[in-house]
Amino acid sequence: SLTGTTATFSGTNAGGDVNGLLLENFTDATNSSVTLTMRASGNTVRNVYLKAINTSGSGEPQDLAFGTNSAYAASSEKMRLTSGGNLLLGTTVDSGAKLSISGTANTKQIGLFLAGANGSYAAIGAQRTETNIYASSEIRFINENNSSGAGAMSFGTGLNTINERLRITSTGGIAFGGATNYGTSGQLLKSNANASPTWVDASTVIGGPYLPLAGGTLTGSLTGTTAT
Repeated sequence: SLTGTTATFSGTNAGGDVNGLLLENFTDATNSSVTLTMRASGNTVRNVYLKAINTSGSGEPQDLAFGTNSAYAASSEKMRLTSGGNLLLGTTVDSGAKLSISGTANTKQIGLFLAGANGSYAAIGAQRTETNIYASSEIRFINENNSSGAGAMSFGTGLNTINERLRITSTGGIAFGGATNYGTSGQLLKSNANASPTWVDASTVIGGPYLPLAGGTLTGSLTGTTAT
């Protein structure tokens, strides 16, 4: 046992590395573990801990688990860093993703916070490497109007500069190729091949299941199987 208010650990292992505090379980069985427990109260089941877990008896890959306790509850695992470097939150199942989150259904799992200025945003993005911004893309969560509390979402792509390609406004409007390029009531969306689509008046489009009338009125009726 250790007593007193301070303790110093020193020494080297067989490989010459300096050991600080070493906790060791000499059992190599799968799921064997060793735990460092910390308690800020006198209750013996309410504590936080760090646990090293041997996940396989072959090669001894080890996970690091973090446990905490909520009010009046025993401690339980909340987060795990796997031997492969994946981070698990709220789950012990390694999906193979670098980040796996499991929480209450129909609730926000990741929170991003915006600045108070109109147009400010928080984003989730990807790029080629840590230092190469080529092949970049982003999903942005936008403070559309700070005073009214309106929020929008946009999608951006690009080469070494990200440009906004599509936005969903706070009222459900859809804009392409610009934050306010959501057209006017009654317009149609026209494809521009590999470029952003554009909004056009229905009367300018030839063909389709409608008659393009530039402010005119259709009277009478159409009969037969064909019409010109």
